[in-house]
Amino acid sequence: MRKIVRNVIAVLVVALVAAAGAWAQGGRGPSTQEEREKALRLIDQVEADPMSFESREAREWLVNWLGEVPDVVVSYCSTPLGAGNELDEVPAELKMQLQLGQAAYLIRHPEARPGSLEVFMAGVESTLRSYDRLRQAGTVWKVSALEELKDDQADGKLAGTVEKRARKCV
Repeated sequence: MRKIVRNVIAVLVVALVAAAGAWAQGGRGPSTQEEREKALRLIDQVEADPMSFESREAREWLVNWLGEVPDVVVSYCSTPLGAGNELDEVPAELKMQLQLGQAAYLIRHPEARPGSLEVFMAGVESTLRSYDRLRQAGTVWKVSALEELKDDQADGKLAGTVEKRARKCV
C-alpha cells in the first residue's frame, strides 16, 4: 500500500513540476509535428513494455511535454479505472497510461474534445492493453478494478462503464 501511495505521489510531483516549469516560462506555443510523432512513438513503447527502463524515461519526457504544450490537454482523473480502494491497487504506471492513451488519441484525432467519452475510452483501452502486457510478463498480479473493466469490455459494456465513471472527472 505504501509503495502504491509513493508511486502516485511521484507521478503527481513530476506532473506538477512540469506544469510549474511551463507556467514560470510564460507557457509556450503548440506542439510541433516532430514532438507529436515522438510522443506517439514513446506512448506506443510505454504501452508495449510499461516497466522497462526506457519506458520510465519515456514517461518522464511525456509528462514534462504534456505539462508544457497547450494543444494536447489530458484529464488527470483516474476515476474511469475505478474508485476508492479499488483504484489504490492500480499501479501508478497504469494510471499514467490512462493519460498517455488520451494523449495519443488527441494527437491522432485533433478534432476530438479533451474529456470526451471517446478520449477517456482511448485512455482506458490503452491502460488495459498495458495491463495485459504486464500480466503476460508476470510483472503484476491481477488487479480487480482492471479485471472488471476487461469483463465489461468482453461483454460490450465498457463504454457505458467509462461514461458513468468519467462524469465524476468534471
